[in-house]
Amino acid sequence: MGGNASFSHTDNNSTSSSLFNNTTISFSPNLCYFISDKFCTGIKISSLQIKNDYPSNSGSGSISYSTKSRFYSIGPLVRYYFLEKDNRVNLLIEGAYQYQLRKDISPSSNSKMTANVFLINAGPVIYFNSSVGIEFTIGYASQKYIGMTGNNNTIQTSIGLQIHLRKDD
Repeated sequence: MGGNASFSHTDNNSTSSSLFNNTTISFSPNLCYFISDKFCTGIKISSLQIKNDYPSNSGSGSISYSTKSRFYSIGPLVRYYFLEKDNRVNLLIEGAYQYQLRKDISPSSNSKMTANVFLINAGPVIYFNSSVGIEFTIGYASQKYIGMTGNNNTIQTSIGLQIHLRKDD
């Protein structure tokens, strides 16, 4: 079991675009079961919250209006570890599918959309001990909204924590 989390905040005060503040919070836990020494399968859940605050034109710092987007995803994943399980450093590759629900909230409207998301990630995992490791992955995600043409393709990096629980024989 494990996963990753992230937080970011951006203050945009560029004169070439609208002023806004953006806050993004994401959390993506997973739970897997090893069906062999190097191969596990399980479930991945993701939550992403984005809030954009648009200040009033007076420059007073007060917020004129805000928009929010919430993404909730769930689906199966598979992982393969390339090196022997006793190594302090290992390499992994992960593939996942997620069904995603997106909800957008703004002062003038609310909308919901659904999407299919396919992910592939790979990278090293460094173990602190025989059970706990930190992962550094780079990956690719393709998101296709249902009923819309085209898709969103993303290159992503991630740092996560994994805990491998041992079964007593």
